[in-house]
Amino acid sequence: MNIKELIGETTQYDKKTALEIKKPKSWCKSVSAFANTYGGKLIFGIADNNEIVGLQDPESDAEKISEIIKNPSYDSRISNYKVEDFAFSKLRERYKKWTGNSFDEKDLISFGLANEQGYLTNAGALIADESPVMCS
Repeated sequence: MNIKELIGETTQYDKKTALEIKKPKSWCKSVSAFANTYGGKLIFGIADNNEIVGLQDPESDAEKISEIIKNPSYDSRISNYKVEDFAFSKLRERYKKWTGNSFDEKDLISFGLANEQGYLTNAGALIADESPVMCS
């Protein structure tokens, strides 16, 4: 791949000037989009004007990228709460209103709110009608 031929951003690749460690959402969204579609490439070290600016420490950045992607966030971790013990009527109602479609248990899995074994993620536990998670 000739990097100079890559102009703009497409659904097949995304360019970033630098690795933003403190704002991983800025580039993790691209990783997620690529993972949920046909794949793609995330290229760091390219400015918005397509100038190649490079990275200060590419090896360290590569390790940080792998670490961030491999370590799940708190909200995506599986809780000890079973889906069957909680209701999601508010979520179902909103989903129906916004999309016109019904919301069922497989959607909890699709949205990362539960796993296939029937356990809620921490995010799912927070969204449940009667959330078991205490917030301060």
